[in-house]
Amino acid sequence: NTLIFLPFLLVVALLFSAPVYWIVGLNPSAQAFVFFVFTIWLIVLMASSLVLFLSAISSDFIAGNSLICTVLGAFFLFSGYFIPKEMIPKYWLFMYYVSLYRYPLDSLLVNEYWSMKNDCFAWADVEKSKCLMNGGDVLRSRGLDKDIRWTNAGIMIAFFFLYRVICWAVLARRAAKTTL
Repeated sequence: NTLIFLPFLLVVALLFSAPVYWIVGLNPSAQAFVFFVFTIWLIVLMASSLVLFLSAISSDFIAGNSLICTVLGAFFLFSGYFIPKEMIPKYWLFMYYVSLYRYPLDSLLVNEYWSMKNDCFAWADVEKSKCLMNGGDVLRSRGLDKDIRWTNAGIMIAFFFLYRVICWAVLARRAAKTTL
């Protein structure tokens, strides 16, 4: 099932990415666009795996839908974008590391600004004599001082496999408990 859906989910990622990337006006390099599509594909793969796992542990549709919304909301809240990592209470810090939003968002930021580290995005005056913020500043404000795109891609792939394996284990256990 997983292998069959991989190309279809890639098509979904392409159908989303092609218009959005160019309409929004993101980094115009072909390499950045290909990595953007790849990251969107990994997001779709991670999300489908997470939803499969949460569906497997849910008793019915309503419970599953509620659980999915709760987990995704918590992941979004603790991704470091609403609450900076430094402000997350220590007992919730693990959520920062397991958030499925953190890794793709950081990768997309690096993908956009890494090649434009010296390009100015905010000027102090009309004459453009003093730059207030360049691409490097944007990355530093998120603690992204090095190119972590491929590390994050590996983490996203690991999440994809982790949730698939856990889902399989839950379903195998349920199947073993049932009798025909």
